[in-house]
Amino acid sequence: MFVGAIGYFALRSGGVLGMWIAVAITAWLLAEFFTRLRRMALPSIVLLIVFAVAVFTGAGIFLGVGPSRPGSYPLGSMEALLGINKDQPIILAAAALLTVC
Repeated sequence: MFVGAIGYFALRSGGVLGMWIAVAITAWLLAEFFTRLRRMALPSIVLLIVFAVAVFTGAGIFLGVGPSRPGSYPLGSMEALLGINKDQPIILAAAALLTVC
Protein backbone atom coordinates (compact mmCIF):
# COMPACT_ATOMS: atom_id res chain seq x y z
CA MET A 1 0.00 0.00 0.00
CA PHE A 2 2.85 2.34 0.79
CA VAL A 3 4.50 1.83 -2.60
CA GLY A 4 1.14 2.37 -4.31
CA ALA A 5 0.60 5.64 -2.44
CA ILE A 6 4.10 6.82 -3.34
CA GLY A 7 3.38 5.93 -6.97
CA TYR A 8 0.08 7.81 -6.95
CA PHE A 9 1.56 11.01 -5.52
CA ALA A 10 4.57 10.79 -7.83
CA LEU A 11 2.22 10.37 -10.81
CA ARG A 12 0.31 13.48 -9.81
CA SER A 13 3.45 15.57 -9.42
CA GLY A 14 6.04 14.09 -11.78
CA GLY A 15 4.21 12.28 -14.57
CA VAL A 16 4.40 8.64 -15.59
CA LEU A 17 8.19 8.41 -15.75
CA GLY A 18 8.52 10.09 -12.36
CA MET A 19 6.05 7.60 -10.91
CA TRP A 20 8.07 4.58 -12.05
CA ILE A 21 11.31 6.13 -10.81
CA ALA A 22 9.74 6.84 -7.40
CA VAL A 23 8.33 3.30 -7.20
CA ALA A 24 11.74 1.80 -8.05
CA ILE A 25 13.54 3.90 -5.43
CA THR A 26 10.90 3.17 -2.78
CA ALA A 27 10.97 -0.57 -3.51
CA TRP A 28 14.77 -0.60 -3.27
CA LEU A 29 14.83 1.26 0.05
CA LEU A 30 12.07 -0.87 1.57
CA ALA A 31 13.84 -4.05 0.44
CA GLU A 32 17.02 -2.82 2.12
CA PHE A 33 15.06 -2.18 5.31
CA PHE A 34 13.35 -5.57 5.33
CA THR A 35 16.51 -7.47 4.41
CA ARG A 36 19.16 -5.81 6.55
CA LEU A 37 17.28 -4.66 9.63
CA ARG A 38 14.30 -6.99 9.92
CA ARG A 39 15.79 -10.12 8.28
CA MET A 40 12.54 -10.80 6.42
CA ALA A 41 12.99 -12.60 3.10
CA LEU A 42 9.48 -12.70 1.61
CA PRO A 43 8.86 -8.91 1.61
CA SER A 44 12.30 -8.45 0.09
CA ILE A 45 11.51 -10.89 -2.73
CA VAL A 46 8.20 -9.18 -3.48
CA LEU A 47 9.91 -5.79 -3.46
CA LEU A 48 12.59 -7.13 -5.81
CA ILE A 49 9.86 -8.03 -8.30
CA VAL A 50 8.27 -4.58 -7.89
CA PHE A 51 11.68 -2.97 -8.43
CA ALA A 52 12.35 -4.98 -11.60
CA VAL A 53 8.94 -4.13 -13.08
CA ALA A 54 9.38 -0.46 -12.20
CA VAL A 55 12.84 -0.29 -13.78
CA PHE A 56 11.66 -2.10 -16.92
CA THR A 57 8.63 0.11 -17.34
CA GLY A 58 10.51 3.31 -16.51
CA ALA A 59 13.26 2.42 -18.99
CA GLY A 60 10.66 1.62 -21.64
CA ILE A 61 8.88 4.93 -21.14
CA PHE A 62 12.21 6.79 -21.08
CA LEU A 63 13.22 5.17 -24.38
CA GLY A 64 9.94 6.20 -25.98
CA VAL A 65 7.52 3.28 -25.70
CA GLY A 66 4.31 4.98 -24.69
CA PRO A 67 0.70 4.00 -25.20
CA SER A 68 -0.12 3.30 -28.84
CA ARG A 69 -3.30 5.31 -28.80
CA PRO A 70 -3.65 7.59 -25.76
CA GLY A 71 -7.13 7.39 -24.31
CA SER A 72 -8.32 4.51 -26.49
CA TYR A 73 -9.90 1.33 -25.18
CA PRO A 74 -9.68 -1.63 -24.99
CA LEU A 75 -6.01 -1.83 -24.24
CA GLY A 76 -3.83 -4.91 -24.50
CA SER A 77 -2.76 -6.59 -21.28
CA MET A 78 0.78 -5.14 -21.20
CA GLU A 79 -0.45 -1.74 -22.28
CA ALA A 80 -3.22 -1.68 -19.69
CA LEU A 81 -1.05 -2.92 -16.84
CA LEU A 82 2.21 -1.05 -17.44
CA GLY A 83 1.25 1.74 -19.82
CA ILE A 84 3.69 0.75 -22.56
CA ASN A 85 3.13 -0.29 -26.15
CA LYS A 86 4.26 -3.79 -27.11
CA ASP A 87 4.41 -2.96 -30.84
CA GLN A 88 8.02 -1.72 -30.58
CA PRO A 89 9.98 -4.86 -29.65
CA ILE A 90 13.47 -3.41 -30.17
CA ILE A 91 12.89 -0.66 -27.62
CA LEU A 92 11.34 -3.18 -25.22
CA ALA A 93 14.41 -5.38 -25.63
CA ALA A 94 16.63 -2.40 -24.82
CA ALA A 95 14.51 -1.69 -21.73
CA ALA A 96 14.87 -5.33 -20.69
CA LEU A 97 18.64 -5.10 -21.16
CA LEU A 98 18.74 -1.98 -18.98
CA THR A 99 16.70 -3.82 -16.35
CA VAL A 100 19.12 -6.74 -16.26
CA CYS A 101 22.20 -4.49 -16.09
